[in-house]
Order: sequence, then structure tokens, then C-alpha cells
Amino acid sequence: MKRLVFILFLSVSVLGLNAQETVKSFEKQGVDKYKAQDFAGSLEAFAKALELNTAAGTEDGALYYKACMAAHKAQNYEKLAIYADKTIELNYIDKGSKTYLYSAIAYKELGNAQKEEAVLKAGLAKYADDADLKPKLATRVLKNGNEHYDKAIEFQKLANENVKVQAKFDEFVAKAKEEFLLAKPFFEESYKLNPAFEATQTLLKAVYNNLQTPDAERLVK
Repeated sequence: MKRLVFILFLSVSVLGLNAQETVKSFEKQGVDKYKAQDFAGSLEAFAKALELNTAAGTEDGALYYKACMAAHKAQNYEKLAIYADKTIELNYIDKGSKTYLYSAIAYKELGNAQKEEAVLKAGLAKYADDADLKPKLATRVLKNGNEHYDKAIEFQKLANENVKVQAKFDEFVAKAKEEFLLAKPFFEESYKLNPAFEATQTLLKAVYNNLQTPDAERLVK
């Protein structure tokens, strides 16, 4: 019986070693194909290595990060989102904020603005004043405000078209003001994140002018 248990234990150990070697083999393939700029092939190899790791109950943040790099280059944004979020979950910090950038890029390309913004904010909470995360979040927030700004401009046009009908004119002017007020905090947040961004400065000045904001309350004059 002891001999049987020993044989079983030895068999399991050998299987475990073989699995580890296979993971390393696929990981090496992934690295080699990445260097050869075969990014789709690289991603496939890393995916196989990760599948074997998962089956064995193992999680490797560094391996997930390598898969992120391949997914980014292969422009496979669904995989990039999955791998980047997993890398963040595993708290792989060797590359600093880069994983958050990968995740944000993925959600931007997938058209998920909410997730993109959430990831960027989470990254900045961990890497305050990061030179890459800040401008990206500033741009994302600016786009949020721009939706309201565009509506305000449309209402202004409608007001001008109805200048002879006082009730309609007043209605559209009021609606334009509402949208400018909604745009204002987004533009101010964007400005605080990236004061040098000229687009934000221009839009924020326009909002202030339309709302007749006193100079003392303006972030930009």
C-alpha cells in the first residue's frame, strides 16, 4: 500500500513538473513570437500558458502582463481588457501604472467610457500625479463635458432661430444655460488634471463667458 501511495505521489509530481515545463514552453513561444512581431501568435501562446496555469490553480501576474502586451499589439481589445484587469487584480506592480493604461485603452476602444474613466481614476488613486494617467483622464472627462457643451450650442442655435418668438427664445436660452452648467464641472476637472491642454482652456472660457461667470470664480481668464 505504501508503495502504491508513493507511486501515485510520484506520478502526480511528474505531471506537475510536466505542466510547469509546458507553461514555460508556451511562455517562451509567446516571448519569441512577440519579438518577431507575430503579435497574434504571441497572444495565442500566452493564452495557452495562462489556461494551463489556471487549470493548475496558479496565477502569475507577470504572465498576465506579457499577455497584455501581446493583446495590445494585436489590437485584441476584449482580451486586453480581461488580461489587464486580471493583472490589476493580482496587484502586479512591477510596471507601475502601465497596466491601468492598458485597461483604459481597451475600454476606450470597446466604447465603454464608464469603465475607461473608472480605471483611470483607480490608477491615479494608486499612482498619484502619474504623467500618463492624468492627461488621459483629463481627455476622458473633457469628452463627458463636451456632450453637454454640444447640446448647449444646439439650443443656442434654436434660440437664434426663434428670436422673434419670445417664449421659444427664452425656453431655448434656459436649456442652453442648463447644459453649460452641466458641462462646467467636467471642464474644470479636466483643467485641474491637465492645465496645459488648450482644448480644455478654450471650452472652459467659452462656458464661463456664456454663464457670465465672475472673474474671481474662473480657473482660466
